[in-house]
Amino acid sequence: MEDRNQRSTRRGFLKTAAMGAAAVSLSPLRGSGQAKTAAAGGAGFKLKYAPGLGTFEAHAGKALSDQLKFIADQGFKAWFDNGLMGRTPAEQEALAKESSRLGLTIGPFVVYADFKVKSFVTRDA
Repeated sequence: MEDRNQRSTRRGFLKTAAMGAAAVSLSPLRGSGQAKTAAAGGAGFKLKYAPGLGTFEAHAGKALSDQLKFIADQGFKAWFDNGLMGRTPAEQEALAKESSRLGLTIGPFVVYADFKVKSFVTRDA
């Protein structure tokens, strides 16, 4: 009779352990929506982080206006684009207008970048 109680106890223990492991493994899925609601609630970031256009292309799509909306929805207050100077004036105007509508500021952008050419340096004798 004692063997049967031990088996029942082991069986119960294994069943409880399996259910506990399943519950623990599913808990990140339940908490994943918390970051979205915090950003949507206006909490955002304390610092002015500026993700670049294209950073969230997999989430927001290829349209730049959709990427800006996604950036704002995630709680960011700024964005940047190193290729901004190479965009057409119409694209630049559209980005500026959408950025203003969403309350985003344009972060730093690179005016000149050619790493093959020495620039902004002096020749020492």
